[in-house]
Amino acid sequence: MKSDGNGGYVIQKGAFALIMVIIALLSCVATVVAYSVTIKSDVAFLKAEYAEAGPRHTEVINELKEGVNSNINTIIQNQEKIISMQADITEIKADVKELIRK
Repeated sequence: MKSDGNGGYVIQKGAFALIMVIIALLSCVATVVAYSVTIKSDVAFLKAEYAEAGPRHTEVINELKEGVNSNINTIIQNQEKIISMQADITEIKADVKELIRK
């Protein structure tokens, strides 16, 4: 590096390119390290959550199955009610038609 006479320095093209390459390499390495630390902590968190949820998992599935079975029973009951209502509606229609004819 040479002084330019005004208090600054003149950097040659090769030296400037080398400095830029070093800065780029350092930033790439820093980025990779930062992401790997973040991913490692995320994986550790997920492992801990999975270990905590493991015993509870079967309980939750059983509760969901019970809820689904309850909903299926309710649906069947509602369908039976609808079918019986349809028979009643058909009977009412027949009665109304008969009353209209009279």
